[in-house]
This record gives sequence, structure tokens and C-alpha cells, in this order.
Amino acid sequence: VVLEAVRQDGLALNFASSEIRLFDREVVLEACKTYGAALMFTSPDLRADRGVVHAAIAQDGEAVRFASAELSADREVALRAVAQSGWALEFVAGQLADDRQVVLAAVGNEGGALAFASEALKADREVVLRAVGGPHEDPWREATALFWAHPAFKADREVVLAAVRNCGVQLESAADKLRFDPEIAEAAGEQHDLG
Repeated sequence: VVLEAVRQDGLALNFASSEIRLFDREVVLEACKTYGAALMFTSPDLRADRGVVHAAIAQDGEAVRFASAELSADREVALRAVAQSGWALEFVAGQLADDRQVVLAAVGNEGGALAFASEALKADREVVLRAVGGPHEDPWREATALFWAHPAFKADREVVLAAVRNCGVQLESAADKLRFDPEIAEAAGEQHDLG
């Protein structure tokens, strides 16, 4: 009965008996397949189980926040998590915020995830261009990418132009000298059919 319930809705794991919720790998695995955050309801041992964590982050990359410290510091786990949701970068171990490949994958998925990158990678041109330029599923969610970039990029014409072509609202984070640049302002307006 519990197995069928969690296959329908992984949140049902929260209502299972402690014995099942904490120790029944099969039930927890199935719950995580439909609701990645179900990982929060289980034991430390199952939060350290690579198969269970992979199932959870395949459904919700941000579920990595509930994984064991060892797995949240694992590069392969981090890459899987940020591929599913760039915002998962916030929840992987700190040193991975300085891993160029992990950060590129995260900001390629969600540009605003640049907020959780190391300062060194916020100053990396390729990383910033990927973050601000998309293409992303929802450009409006990317409106903060330029905000988090190193200040030098806010005055970099190429970067700002890429940013506003993706989401005109990013113009607000540009340096003053570029906010009033006619080509950049026009690109921002065209992006939103305002021009």
C-alpha cells in the first residue's frame, strides 16, 4: 500500500511509518522518483545512498540539499543536480561553486544561479556570457544574472548587449554609461516588444 502511494505521490513518504520512511530503501527510492525532496524524510544512511540521491535529483536537482555531506560534495552528483536545476548550485558543497564545469552547467540551465558561483567564476567571461545570454527556458527568471556578475562585466558592452537581448530587465544592472547607450536600450526594448 505504501509503495503504491509513493509511486503516485512521493510526498506520501512523510506519512509512512518511521520504520518504512527511514529504512525501506525500495519505498524511499520510489518516493524520490516522483518527489525528489522526499529525500528529506529519510535516514542519513539513505541520504548517503548514491542510487537514492540520483533518483531524487533526477526529479528535482535542488533535492541535493538533503543528500549527505559526502554526496553533496561529489562532483558527479553536483553535475547531475545542476543539469536538472541550475539553482541546485546553492546546495552543493562550497568548493564546487569554484568548479568551472559545474558552474557552467548551472548557469547554462539557470543564469541567475551565477549568484552561487565563486567570486573567481563571477569574473570569468565565458561563465558570465553563458549566464546572461541564455537561451534559458524563462528569460524573466534570468533577470538577475548580470546583477551577480563581476562589476567589470556591467560596463562591458558585449556582455550587457548579450544580457539585454536575452532579458531586457537586465539593463537595470548595467553600468550607467551603457544603460543610456542607444543600441543597448533599443535591444532591451525590442526584446520585450517595447520599441
